Amino acid sequence: MARTDRQLIEQRLMDVAGHHFTEVKGASGLAEIKSARFRAAGVYVYPLRRSAGRNTLGPGVAQRVDQQFGVVCVARNVSDARGGDSTDVIEEMTGHVRAALLGWCPSEEHESMTYAGGGQVGYLDQFVLWQEIYATATYWRTAQC
Repeated sequence: MARTDRQLIEQRLMDVAGHHFTEVKGASGLAEIKSARFRAAGVYVYPLRRSAGRNTLGPGVAQRVDQQFGVVCVARNVSDARGGDSTDVIEEMTGHVRAALLGWCPSEEHESMTYAGGGQVGYLDQFVLWQEIYATATYWRTAQC
């Protein structure tokens, strides 16, 4: 079975920056990440959204498909009541994620990964959750009818 795009991203993070994180794992969505038990310095990857362009071929199909992935960085906040230290850790983590993903092509069929934004998505049991969004595109084609 071929590896999914999410699995390719996880593997890239493990290969390039995995030694900076306690764990790198996949998830089905943000809600599942928020319900998990965390370890400090974890990174979790999930497919965020997919959108398709118009069919540029007819008969048959040729469509550009844009994909976004959430990369959630989780850091423990223990030393600072206002969370300043944990945001410093998050900043370091997102730098490692950026070094691994920005400009990288998941496969020959994909365009290079680009950065689409980020922001805090939660604070749970002394853990800060920050989500970075990375995007790529591929083309889906079928033979003519």
